[in-house]
Amino acid sequence: KVGFDLSAPLRQGRAYLGSREWFGAARRMFSYAKDPLSLDELEVKMHMSKYSEQALKYKRELGLTQLGETFTQREEQYGSKLIDKIPLLRGSERAFTGFLTDLRFNRFVNILERLDRAGRGITDNPKAMKDLAQVIGASTGRGTLGSAEGAARPLATVLFSPRWVASRIEMLTNPFTKSGPARIEAARSLATLAGTSVAILGMAKMAGADVETDPRSSDFGRIKIGNTRFDITGGMAPYIILIARLVTRSTKSSTTGTVMILNGSAFNARTEFDVLTDFVTNKASPMA
Repeated sequence: KVGFDLSAPLRQGRAYLGSREWFGAARRMFSYAKDPLSLDELEVKMHMSKYSEQALKYKRELGLTQLGETFTQREEQYGSKLIDKIPLLRGSERAFTGFLTDLRFNRFVNILERLDRAGRGITDNPKAMKDLAQVIGASTGRGTLGSAEGAARPLATVLFSPRWVASRIEMLTNPFTKSGPARIEAARSLATLAGTSVAILGMAKMAGADVETDPRSSDFGRIKIGNTRFDITGGMAPYIILIARLVTRSTKSSTTGTVMILNGSAFNARTEFDVLTDFVTNKASPMA
């Protein structure tokens, strides 16, 4: 389902859309897809950076994945090494992995360099470094699983991309739970994602497209053209919808526009438990 495309820049990389790191990684992504040696060149450049030691120290939090590593270190969308045997999928995996590693590494080292130039370096502060790495990882679709890190493989058989699910939740909470440069970076990436989403939705509505703005509807944040929906929220819409439904204790039908109260007295009325069950079911892997 995730193969044969080059979607990483506008999904995992949406929070950094327009940044110089994003443009550079997007431009080089096609060379990663075409030539395996391009990934080797990327790794050499990473090791040549004066911040390579710091970046590699926090590679798990930052999400610096490379092809051929263990499952927990590989990008979860391409968890099986058997993909390496399929030509087109092999190129797609290189593009996906190369773009995200490129974006994450360069964003991390560029922030460290700017902080050092301003006399506010954090390389001697392990907590600040770890927090910054986690924020960049979450902003690019690779969240942390906390005490469940060792269970990443079993989780991936039940959930479709558990780190992606964790990253969307962390993007919403990081501006409040982190501090220092990590908090600033978290707020900036969330603001970029929200700002670009609102701008695109506004332009689509001006152009005549059907846009849902009620967060209680399953079509919230989507552009509707006929029977086709375009989610331009970078995967954040389902979480906003869930929160809105639980807070207001109501839902809105995406087909009729009818607002329904949760826990109502009507026959077969939906409950908050139904809303949570639907959310978890939609995040399950196809087999589960």
